[in-house]
This record gives sequence, structure tokens and C-alpha cells, in this order.
Amino acid sequence: MTLPESPPPTRPVTPAHPSRWLVLVAVAVGLGWLVVMALVDRPVGREYPALIAVPLSFFGLPVVALVAARRLLWRGPVALVVADGCYRIPASPGHGYLVVGQVLFASAWAGSAVNQLADRIGAWPDSLSGRLRLVDLGFGILDQLPALLLGVVVGLLVVLVLRGRPRVVLTPEVLTVVEIFHTRIIPWEALTVGRPRRPSTPYQLVLTVARPELVTRRGLRWGRPGNVWVSVQRLAVHPWFLADVVRYHVDQPAARAGIGTEAGYRDLLRTLGVTRN
Repeated sequence: MTLPESPPPTRPVTPAHPSRWLVLVAVAVGLGWLVVMALVDRPVGREYPALIAVPLSFFGLPVVALVAARRLLWRGPVALVVADGCYRIPASPGHGYLVVGQVLFASAWAGSAVNQLADRIGAWPDSLSGRLRLVDLGFGILDQLPALLLGVVVGLLVVLVLRGRPRVVLTPEVLTVVEIFHTRIIPWEALTVGRPRRPSTPYQLVLTVARPELVTRRGLRWGRPGNVWVSVQRLAVHPWFLADVVRYHVDQPAARAGIGTEAGYRDLLRTLGVTRN
């Protein structure tokens, strides 16, 4: 694989805010589709030709979102957000596009499940007792469980994204990696000097941990404490720039006091060869 060129000296641009409004629009469209499917009293077919195009677009748009997200790889800004005494790196627009695609895909699948459940309920005879109705509804939910669970998982993902996940926060004391389902709080002293190296792919940045006992782990945990993997493809930053920023503060403890200040940020950019026009 041919590596991209090193981030050129350029004027830092504030990383773009995650595409939250696109996510909200996708959620609104998806919920609207679920309502429509719940109200349709027969399977979608020749009687509803217009409705056929909607799920097809729900399956096609995620592919478009994936292509758009991939085009943004290696194109993250060479910049950090200086705010509240820290450096912040929010989620990238590409991550927002992927979430939008996942919402639409889940809406299409869950919409079909909701439609079938509505048809099942509509077929109940008036003489059917309440207990038998609950039993039949339970079997219907079990039959559509994968699609319904997908909707729940994607809904949880949307909530986490709207709460600002994923992100990376640098303070003078610690480096905090906030992923979708877990958080790692890493004191600078826990990281290995001279690392991390620039990643060869735009997907993961490996933070080499020399003292894993100092790392605080929250959320989902798997494996033993050790190196921390940062999903840099989800972040609004160039992978190599983030690696250089972390390595600089690992190797230069005196520079950590300037984290989150304009003066410290200017020194950081000057040291890394990034100039402001």
C-alpha cells in the first residue's frame, strides 16, 4: 500500500462538527417510515408502488454514505480544537455519514418487521381473548427479533453519537480516548516514550502503553489491560498529525503544561512544522 504524503505545513482549520443534523434528519425519516409501515394494512406491492422505492433507497443510500466516508480517509484536518483548557478532537463528518447509512438501513429492515407485526395484529378475530393475543404477539416479536434488535442497537448508537462519541481529549494530565462503547483514560506517564508511530493505515492508531496499571478503563472491556487502539478513521483529524501530537507530548513532559492554551498550541504547531498563514 502506498502511504499518503505527510501532512503539509498548512493553516490549521477547526475540525468540522459531526454531521449531527444529518443524523437527526435520518432518524426523523426512519421513524416516519416506521409509522407508515405500521399504518399500511397490507403488504407493500402493486397496490403501493410508491412505497417500493423507499426501502430501495434506504438500502442504496448507505452504500453512498460508505463511499463518501471512505473518500474522507487520509483527509482529516491538521488541527485540534482548543477549548476549556484542553485539546479536543471530535468525530469526523465521515462517521456521521456512516451513522446516517446505518439508521436508514435499520429503518428499512425494522419497517418490514413492523409492517408484518401490524398485519398480524390486524388479522386477530374479535373473539380472540386478550391472553391469546399476547401470546400471538409474543411469537410475532420473536419471529421479527433480529430486525427489532438491530433497530434498538442503531438507536443506542444514535444516542451515543449525539452525545459526542467518539472523541479524543488531551489535557495536561491525561489523554482520554472516548470510543463508541468504551472510554480509556491514560496518564501521559503510562505511555511509551518515542511512540506512537505514524500509522500505515487510516483506520487505527496504536498507543503503546508502558504502564497499563495506570490506565482507567470504562465501558465495555475485553482482553487484558495493554495498548490502546484509537479508531482514528472516526475522528476529524489526520492520522499522522494525531500520532505526532501524542508522541510530542509523551517525549516532552514540559510541553504538557501548554495543552489547551493558545500559546501552547502555537508552540505545538511550530514544532511539528505546521504554520499559520
